[in-house]
Amino acid sequence: NAQANTLAIELRTLRDLIHVSRQRSKEATLEIAASRTQLRNSRATAVRGFEASGLLGNLRIECILDSFPQPVFEHVVSIEYRREIFAITPSGMKIPALGETAWTAQDTAIIKIAHQTGTVPDEVSVPYSSAIAHEIGHVVYEKLISDHERAEWFAISEEAPSYLSTFGIEDEVEDFAEAFRLFILQPTVLEQKDQRKYRYIKAIDSRSRSTT
Repeated sequence: NAQANTLAIELRTLRDLIHVSRQRSKEATLEIAASRTQLRNSRATAVRGFEASGLLGNLRIECILDSFPQPVFEHVVSIEYRREIFAITPSGMKIPALGETAWTAQDTAIIKIAHQTGTVPDEVSVPYSSAIAHEIGHVVYEKLISDHERAEWFAISEEAPSYLSTFGIEDEVEDFAEAFRLFILQPTVLEQKDQRKYRYIKAIDSRSRSTT
């Protein structure tokens, strides 16, 4: 009987601990949701048109934007869905593009993201995140780093021409956008491929987030 009583007490104690853990988990989930809501409400950047993609709505894109250093959005007017986007190569050829960053007369950015293929939201959110990260990298380069830091990046990029992807081979600006994209989505991949670029982007990212 004594052993049974001891086991019953231990069982009640364990049950109480599980209840407390569940309650704390629920409270943490609510706090995270509230923080995300506050973050989106404080972000002036408009998100438009992604319902037309057929799989992702504007709210899903807002969730993607939560992962970026928020000061960058002070310089982004909107992020918009476009069925097709084309770029012109140096030789004059018109080719499909994943995204485009245009600058307004007020020197703020309008980011346009092309249609990404997929069958379910979780699958298609990956290429959308990738395209958005690359374009936001352009805004970070133009607005969140100094002339001295751009000169430093130019030297790094010149010494180690980009092999990150086909988007990063044109110049140091595209190289930065691709390195930024990898840092946001696959930081270990960037670190393994090029530690100098990884450390550089990490320092910029950390500084930007500290001012949030």
